[in-house]
Amino acid sequence: MRYFLLTLTLVLTACGSHKSDNQPTQKDPITIGAIVPLTGGATTYGFPIQKALNLRVEQVNAAGGINGRMLEIEWEDGKCNGADAALAAEKLINADGVEVIIGGVCSGETLGAAPIAEAAKVVLITPISKSPAIADAGDFVFRLNVNSKTFGSVGGGGFSDLFESISSVTQQTDFAIGTEQGLQNEFLGAFKSNQFPSETSDFRPLLEGAKSQSPDALLVAVQTLDKADAIWLALGQMDWTPTLIVNELIAGSPAQTEALADYKGDVWSVLHVPPANPERDAFVAGYEAEYGEKASYGDAMTFAVDAIDLVGSALFDAENGTEIKDILATTRDYNGFAGTYSFDANGEATITPVVVQLVDGVFTPVTE
Repeated sequence: MRYFLLTLTLVLTACGSHKSDNQPTQKDPITIGAIVPLTGGATTYGFPIQKALNLRVEQVNAAGGINGRMLEIEWEDGKCNGADAALAAEKLINADGVEVIIGGVCSGETLGAAPIAEAAKVVLITPISKSPAIADAGDFVFRLNVNSKTFGSVGGGGFSDLFESISSVTQQTDFAIGTEQGLQNEFLGAFKSNQFPSETSDFRPLLEGAKSQSPDALLVAVQTLDKADAIWLALGQMDWTPTLIVNELIAGSPAQTEALADYKGDVWSVLHVPPANPERDAFVAGYEAEYGEKASYGDAMTFAVDAIDLVGSALFDAENGTEIKDILATTRDYNGFAGTYSFDANGEATITPVVVQLVDGVFTPVTE
């Protein structure tokens, strides 16, 4: 597979054409689909992913495109739920004729789109969806970020050494519940679950209930950051400063990290920590210059860029979803923005997160 990170010009120029007589002319663009939340609370990470992918496409096309053809993205709003993502996938496949879809972002989006993509033999590659169920969603479904089981297996071992009991405050979504269940299954101590529907706005009663359980730590697992904001507000009104374990959505948000910097208790999480990468840093700098804003959810953007780079590389040699799938399935030791990884038999990237603690405003890997 040809990898193009920020050496796009060299790589694209070096690649030859693989046209057959029945292929479209070089002037015809290659269209891929994308399903991300473009409305609702999940736009917190939907918009940065959209902007990052659009910027990456500009870079690909400026370097000559793919075999001389420009790359285009057809965007659909998955609205962070399965039903809308399923409709989006049907439209992208049946009306737009795409052979690959990047998305979803929310686990519900990916699980909603997966059966449709699988039946149509269209590749679905999600940058950050976490639900363990995605691992069994089909041969055409790939995931770049770690799933919630990995959060649980890493966190369960690490947190079992630190705490004897954990209570949760968990949003009732596939992503958040997957995180809770992953940790609950691996944690060796007592675990008590407290879940809330997404329409909840007053968190004081739920937190009072969790406080009455006298846990050593409180897991906060949310799908959207507005819920985290509301939880911190309610905690600030209580005489309780529990040790916190926050899910990756919270730990990966600079705004949330800043909000928690002055918290009086300890804050822990499990995060993928990518190695130093000057090309990734250059891309982030270009993003901030292009859009005049900070890269607000860098981990999601990192995996999104890797997704389109993987797809773009495959498209040099592939003409349909099956061929793209076969190339991705045999990817080994891919050097991406997120690090070096391969895909396993379930289309899962071999990425391992680590236990981190918030120290001086930065989530820092814990060393034994």
